Amino acid sequence: MTEESDLVFVQHVVLGINAHINLDLAVVAAQTSPGDQITGLRNDFEQINDILVDVLCDLQGALNEVSPLLGGLDLVLGRIDEEIFGFELQKARAEAWEAAVLLAGQSPEARRRTVGMLDRYAQGVGGIVLTPPFPVPAALQVVRFAERVDTSEAIEHLDRALGI
Repeated sequence: MTEESDLVFVQHVVLGINAHINLDLAVVAAQTSPGDQITGLRNDFEQINDILVDVLCDLQGALNEVSPLLGGLDLVLGRIDEEIFGFELQKARAEAWEAAVLLAGQSPEARRRTVGMLDRYAQGVGGIVLTPPFPVPAALQVVRFAERVDTSEAIEHLDRALGI
């Protein structure tokens, strides 16, 4: 997580998820199952989508506890944000699978270039999370002001909520 003190807790979480899904996941899957072996990983890879959506719902509940305004927004929005996030998560994981298949069949040099491209993509997404377009920053400042615990305390709370 970044040390940016003006970030809301959910931005920290999204930055971590971004790095994991948009970069690490494809690389690890391709290293675990190189070449044609990658097809044997597909079922397990896709079953994890359902598990992740459930975990993220638990995580959101814990985030709502450390970020009261997010909790209020969740009451207003209902399940809309979970549905949107779940869809985006599945889309990102589908892209990670495609990247894993590509990486699994590449030569070491081509793999290095592809990993570099994935890294730049993850950095771009991270940049949007760090500096979202107007009017999101103003809303995030209000949310951050209402967060009454520091980042390390919030991380411990989230870890406990996930049983870590």
